[in-house]
Amino acid sequence: DGSVRWTADLPQKGRWSGPIVAGNKAWAVSSEGLLVGVDARGGHLVTNLDLGTKFSSRPLWPAAACIFLPTTPSS
Repeated sequence: DGSVRWTADLPQKGRWSGPIVAGNKAWAVSSEGLLVGVDARGGHLVTNLDLGTKFSSRPLWPAAACIFLPTTPSS
């Protein structure tokens, strides 16, 4: 019916890319390197992981692996 079922408050850590849905979670990554997984059924934050590097693109899910492309430092 197009109605909103839930919303999730993400940590204030950069600009967010995603989400992609895989394994009953909605995954997003921030430009500051924070990976979050939100329960796709209820909107509860279940994964919160600092990847230790910056990101500039959205996550990819080509087959059986989730790929995050980090920002490469300029020389």
